Amino acid sequence: MADDDEAKRSPRVCGIEWTKRKIIGAITTLVLVIVITVLLVVFVIGPKIAQSSIDGSSLTLTSSSITGATNNSFLLQSTGNVGNAGGLAATLNFPQPVTVSWTNREKGAADLPLGTVQLSPISVSGGNGAVSLNTTFSVTNVDAMTQFSSYMINNGNFSWRLTGPASATAMGLTFNNLNMDKVVTLSGFNGLAGVTVLSFDASAGTGNNVNVSVTTQLVNPSSITMQLGTAFFNFIMGTGVGTMSANNVTIVPGNNTLSMTGVLLPAAMSNMTNTVGATVSSLNERFQALFANAVNNVVPVQVTGDHTSQPANWLNTAFKAMTLSVSMNLTKIAQDSVSGAELTLDTSSISNITETSFQLAGSGSAKNAGFMDATLSFSKPVTVAWASGNGDVVLGTLNLSPVSVSGPTPKSGKVAVDSQFSLTNQDGMAQFAAYMINNGQFTWKLSGTAEAEAYGLKFTNLKLAKSISMSGFNGLAGVKITSFDLPASDPTTGIHIVTGSTIANPSTISMNMGDVGFLIKNSDGYTIGNLKASDMKIVPGDNSYTLNGAMKVADQVILSDLMDKFLNGAGMDATIVGETGATSWLTTALKSMKLKAHVDSPVLTVPIVSGIKIPSMAVDMIVADTTGNSVLVNSPGMTALFQVPYTFPINVQQASQSLYFVDPSSGTQFATFVTDMQAASADQNTHILTTSVVGGHLKAVPGQEGAFAAFMKELTFVSAASVNIVGNATSIASTDAGVAQISLPLKDSLALTGFQGFQNIQILSTKVVGGDAKGGVHLQVSLILNNPSTLSLSTHVDVTMDLLMPMPGGAAPVKVGTAIMPNMQVVPGPNPVLSDCYVVADPSNPVSVAVVTKLMSGFISGGSTSMIIAGSTNSIIYDSLKPAFSELRIPATIQGPEEGKRLVLGSTAHPFGRPDGGFEMHVDFNIVNPLDTPYTLLNIQADVTSGDVAVGKIDFKLDPPFTVPPHSNATTPLTTLIQSPAQYAQVFNLFLGALGAGKPGLLVNATQTLTASIGGYISPVELFSTDILVTLGA
Repeated sequence: MADDDEAKRSPRVCGIEWTKRKIIGAITTLVLVIVITVLLVVFVIGPKIAQSSIDGSSLTLTSSSITGATNNSFLLQSTGNVGNAGGLAATLNFPQPVTVSWTNREKGAADLPLGTVQLSPISVSGGNGAVSLNTTFSVTNVDAMTQFSSYMINNGNFSWRLTGPASATAMGLTFNNLNMDKVVTLSGFNGLAGVTVLSFDASAGTGNNVNVSVTTQLVNPSSITMQLGTAFFNFIMGTGVGTMSANNVTIVPGNNTLSMTGVLLPAAMSNMTNTVGATVSSLNERFQALFANAVNNVVPVQVTGDHTSQPANWLNTAFKAMTLSVSMNLTKIAQDSVSGAELTLDTSSISNITETSFQLAGSGSAKNAGFMDATLSFSKPVTVAWASGNGDVVLGTLNLSPVSVSGPTPKSGKVAVDSQFSLTNQDGMAQFAAYMINNGQFTWKLSGTAEAEAYGLKFTNLKLAKSISMSGFNGLAGVKITSFDLPASDPTTGIHIVTGSTIANPSTISMNMGDVGFLIKNSDGYTIGNLKASDMKIVPGDNSYTLNGAMKVADQVILSDLMDKFLNGAGMDATIVGETGATSWLTTALKSMKLKAHVDSPVLTVPIVSGIKIPSMAVDMIVADTTGNSVLVNSPGMTALFQVPYTFPINVQQASQSLYFVDPSSGTQFATFVTDMQAASADQNTHILTTSVVGGHLKAVPGQEGAFAAFMKELTFVSAASVNIVGNATSIASTDAGVAQISLPLKDSLALTGFQGFQNIQILSTKVVGGDAKGGVHLQVSLILNNPSTLSLSTHVDVTMDLLMPMPGGAAPVKVGTAIMPNMQVVPGPNPVLSDCYVVADPSNPVSVAVVTKLMSGFISGGSTSMIIAGSTNSIIYDSLKPAFSELRIPATIQGPEEGKRLVLGSTAHPFGRPDGGFEMHVDFNIVNPLDTPYTLLNIQADVTSGDVAVGKIDFKLDPPFTVPPHSNATTPLTTLIQSPAQYAQVFNLFLGALGAGKPGLLVNATQTLTASIGGYISPVELFSTDILVTLGA
């Protein structure tokens, strides 16, 4: 039943019913299979695969070195690679040293074991791996090693067989008991057959020996480096036999240079002794003997190894078997010496220039000229070409002097040239000369044939191909102008130029260029003049020249800019361009030369413009600008000293100024003074420039209006003032070079005369011409305002001043009216002015009324009155003049009319009887009006006396008012003389006495107070009239 139940529960897979018992059995079987497979891989299949990979792999050593050789070992360092080593990543190990055998020997000879070497592990991946050895090669068979070494040195390749046990690790498994058996083929030294003698040097040794130094080049075709240490050779050169050695020799792959020294004895001299008295040959004789067996200058050379300093018999034995055969071609060596020699010309000079030739002289050296003392000669002229950037340009031919070289190797000697250079290509020479002038270096190529003689041997038909690099003039950039003068001029050529200059020549070349002409151009390339140098010779270093020429510029803008900058301290930047030379090719070359030069501005001992003077200056206020901070200035004559630091003629045609007025005490610029161009002239002898100012503007600097007003105030009151000026004076001047506008700095002081407060006023006449009740009495005052200054002032407005009466005791003056100066204009000297004055009292101020009464009384009575014409802030509309006018105090005296001295011409007294029986007198007055306006009396009050007698009083109100026409007289109506009876009787008796004495009447005095209307203005008038003739009427 259990089985049936299990069967019911067991699944069926692939038609198989899997019971627990079946599953356990299957798993057990699978485990056994895996274990068996692993065991097969580890112990059977894996080792076979590993061995197969080793057997199928390739081993290559790309480079090796053998150093530190002894009899039993040497140090082997190699690099290489393993290829074809299977697809698994693995590491090959060598538990024991592997045996190295020489294999693949000639004629199928058996392998010859050489020694053992411990190999480093080799890792491979993807079938490839790197090999790196740094190990000791232990020699186990010295004889075999000797035999192998000789073969390696003398043959092109050899093979090594490497055998020994190995193990491999891959996939975490290690496979032991493997065998390595690999053949490696390397390139041998092939007898070092490619030997070339690079240099040879010899000197006389003891006796007839020749001390020899030979530098050879050995070509090692092998990839093996071998350390030899000091190598000793047996040497046969020509007929000479001897030994030579080379120190620190290590033969590396490729070219190897060995410097060997030794002693050779020519065979022909081997029987000569070195005893005293024996014949000792010269070095040339020894060489002739040494090279006696040379054929066509080819000397046979045989070199055999002798031994090395390495303590390895197998190496020394093999080295001794080495034979190097060398043919030394002396002609080739001579040619190589010529080809390798370096020629220089340290100094050279070019002179006697013509269209087809020039003389070239120079000295220099020949260096690196091989190992033979020799003399090189040139039977034919050599061709000289310039190595330009576009190929070689043949210039001409040159005869070269012989060159001898000697001394230590490489040989050297002096080169001297002094011969004619014959030009065959003038166009090419022009191009070259331009390049030489403008560049720092150039190269000449010399080509031709040469002959050499050395040690008594002659070598002909040697090819000469030399490049000589020399320093060019490099544009002659270091030009300095040491002096510059413009002494004169003429209309044809312009302003004459005489300049001293220093030109720095960085080249080692001297050149006599003959007469040379130059153009002077400005920075924009415009021609402004020319210069000429006579017999111009340039040598290395600094060269000083005096150049003469002229400047002429038709363009006014260009000349103006040039002269303006030059005279203002900026100097002149110019480009000096060659224009003409001694030959056509030199002319072409010089035209490419552009010398940058800077001419310093002249050092001024005095300013060009100074001492500015304005003898008279008119200031015009501008009515539309009530600030008064901008005024017009005119002057018929303005002068200044104009001293250009050169003597050429200059005709100033026009001038203008743009200046600042500067406060001398504070240094503040407070106003600008700008004038337009006006006609001008300059005296060449006195250096005085004369011009005028028309419509110039004097304007306060913004923010400095107060200082401007203070300046105007100062001019108003002082007799002399000075203001500093700074800015520019611009002139248009005509010269023989052209017309130029030049703006020059001006820093000076300007002296001005002041108005002195207008203190000198003369009043010529004063007329009362009218009046009204409010405005007061209207006077017309004719006066002379004397201006001591050279300044003029035109206000273009009426100026109103206050009329003040001085008060006694230092009391403040009292204002009695105003004075108006219409359209006030003041010029230097006397200025006639007709001023309208108005005298009016302040009725609310008794003092004012009293003062005006006194004024009018004194005036009408013909007296003189002192007054003060005073300004105020309201005197003028211009803000800039208010401070000045507000402080004006001008003393003046007005004189009354002469007629006023007898205002009462006479009087008539009429006795009348009164109804009461008494008597009274009625009187009239003949009144004079000295004014230029009607005079109307409203009231007369008077005290009348005659001597000490009180005649009476008058208190007469005229109704209607009594008017006296201007400058007329009229008799008033009768009025009663107020008297007491006693006075009447007394006065009547005085009349009778006077008449009895034959007199026309009685003389009386009257103290009068008149109330008068003068042109409508009513004013008291206080008078004291004397000697009034009173007659008796009917």
